[in-house]
Amino acid sequence: MGWTYEYHATHHDARGRVDRRACLDERLTWESKDESGNVVKRVRPIRSAMVGATYYAACRSEFTDGRPAEVWAAVALTDARRNPRDGTEWGYKLMCEEEGPNADRCPASVLRLLTPTKDEWAREWRDRCRARLGSRAPASIDCAVVQFLPL
Repeated sequence: MGWTYEYHATHHDARGRVDRRACLDERLTWESKDESGNVVKRVRPIRSAMVGATYYAACRSEFTDGRPAEVWAAVALTDARRNPRDGTEWGYKLMCEEEGPNADRCPASVLRLLTPTKDEWAREWRDRCRARLGSRAPASIDCAVVQFLPL
């Protein structure tokens, strides 16, 4: 998929700039319904973080058909350069871990929440992230404030 640009951001920080993490948390909160309007799946981030301009989230998928919930990773590259002075325009490229994103600086606090997966690309991505975390001293983790969302 390509990039998505929005011109009317719904969340801003104290300085009036687009709060990309809050906007992406909102976009990753949704439900799927069947033909009768019954909810069959709910998705929401349970923990998210910005590492530089890259967004990482552990997203929980819950199903109404009795299947166990799954927690998977979402990754979004964000474009801060296109932010005009009024703070309303921003862009993102959203991916799930099964797409094998190149961005591999996911914080351990997000990785720990993910449920096991059989997807090869997702496993390889998780391994790259863990290897990168293992190669740095804990004090050098450059992740921004992590939001804990209610369950």
